[in-house]
Amino acid sequence: GSRTSGLSGNGTATEDKNEPLTPDQVDFEAKEWAKTHPEEARGLYTSTFIGAIIGLLGIVFLLTSEINTVLVVRDKDMFASSGAPMPVDVEERAELWDGGLKARWRPWLSLGGVALMVSGGLVMFYPFCSVLKDFGLPQAANTADCATSVVLMAIVGAIGWACLLASLCWVCTRPWASLLLCSISLGANLSTSIASPFLILFWAVSSGFLAYWYLAYIPEAHEGYRPPDWRTPLWRD
Repeated sequence: GSRTSGLSGNGTATEDKNEPLTPDQVDFEAKEWAKTHPEEARGLYTSTFIGAIIGLLGIVFLLTSEINTVLVVRDKDMFASSGAPMPVDVEERAELWDGGLKARWRPWLSLGGVALMVSGGLVMFYPFCSVLKDFGLPQAANTADCATSVVLMAIVGAIGWACLLASLCWVCTRPWASLLLCSISLGANLSTSIASPFLILFWAVSSGFLAYWYLAYIPEAHEGYRPPDWRTPLWRD
């Protein structure tokens, strides 16, 4: 970014220079700011710690939900491939985890986990808006613009990381779904790295199209799909 206003070494405002800030300069300014604003610095450390805890809790919720769902789906696949009747305990677990939004627990834990990840990001990064404004970063006219950017980045970033984690859970059970989730994750992380509103919009539209394509045309997304027996080795002697 370009420097529109900033802090000198003693924490006082400097004149507009429109010079690019290097990472070393940002680090130096942040340390100087922390020395001259100890109370605010402690507040930032506290909010960062709390936000990280909230985000980690969201990850735990998400992984708990997706791993349990994967295990249920694999059990159902095994019995469907063998033609054996479905045990009662598998049917009971399927009611809790399988069936998308119709499942009893999965929507709450998975979507709740993503919501906690978003909340954690907001708690971590929103307080930095006041500090970044002192440095002239980001190139926002006021704190409200910074807050809008933080909210948008927190949502897109959380969705990206959630899709990556879910992709890893499903890679051996529903590979097409895993590929879709991985693609959405890569697009989200690219969008947050470049921080372009147009790229974020393109990512959102593309992700919706890919999700529709998967649900409409990929066999593994359909009810009654019978996958290859995952117990069968890829080669035989």
